[in-house]
Amino acid sequence: MRKKISGVFGFMLIALLLVVVQGGVVKATDVEGEECHHNYGDPVYEWEEDGSAAKVILTCQNDNSHTKEYPMTITS
Repeated sequence: MRKKISGVFGFMLIALLLVVVQGGVVKATDVEGEECHHNYGDPVYEWEEDGSAAKVILTCQNDNSHTKEYPMTITS
């Protein structure tokens, strides 16, 4: 049975597969249609002080002005 993967988890899984296939370089096309070669380092996790929310931040090692932020769902 196939399941559809979507949302942040789906993106992270696809990004991970691209990293594995392309030796650590994520090759993508941005919104304007220009090709990018992002090499994202280790994810950084930021938590709210009370632990009620968190986000993961990915920063391109080729250009640290290129970042992606994704909210995380806190389940317990």
